Amino acid sequence: MDRLCVALIAFLCAVSSSQDGISAAEVELRVRPGDNITLYCDCNITTGVYIMWYRNCSHKYQPPLVISTTIWHNNPFPGYNVVWNPSNNSYDLLIENITGSDLGLYYCGTMETNVEKMEDDGGKGFLKQKGVYHYGNITTRISLAPTETQVPLNRTTTRGSDSSVQTTVKVSEDKVMLFGLTNSPANL
Repeated sequence: MDRLCVALIAFLCAVSSSQDGISAAEVELRVRPGDNITLYCDCNITTGVYIMWYRNCSHKYQPPLVISTTIWHNNPFPGYNVVWNPSNNSYDLLIENITGSDLGLYYCGTMETNVEKMEDDGGKGFLKQKGVYHYGNITTRISLAPTETQVPLNRTTTRGSDSSVQTTVKVSEDKVMLFGLTNSPANL
């Protein structure tokens, strides 16, 4: 029994140390339907290295999404655009007109194609292509903002020395309400 535990622990340590997993801080981005957002990639490209964008969802019927800049000349994903960012030599992801199907965990990475010369059993040479993947340190969870929020306008209007008005806008899906609070020395 002790040998089995030692073997199991050794196996788990070997597997966990060989994984190039995602270990990054997660940022939550709350959006409203119809918003446009840009997700920034912290991976750099060089010759032969391509940016990949990934989305994982918790929706039952929403499959994961993989966007590769290697095939971007025919954009297969309406509403998703990769945007060149020269400041970090990378491609950011612009998501336009967000809907509920765009929610999920997004992260970027790189894919590099390595080519190896191999020989078959008959000594005949051939080339084998292998993709090497690395992941960035930024993960962004996109979720819907609450349907009702209170947004202060940060505006105080003063009329003379006897009153001031603070205005707050309350927004819900179907209506907008204005609230005013007037402080006047006459009312104190």
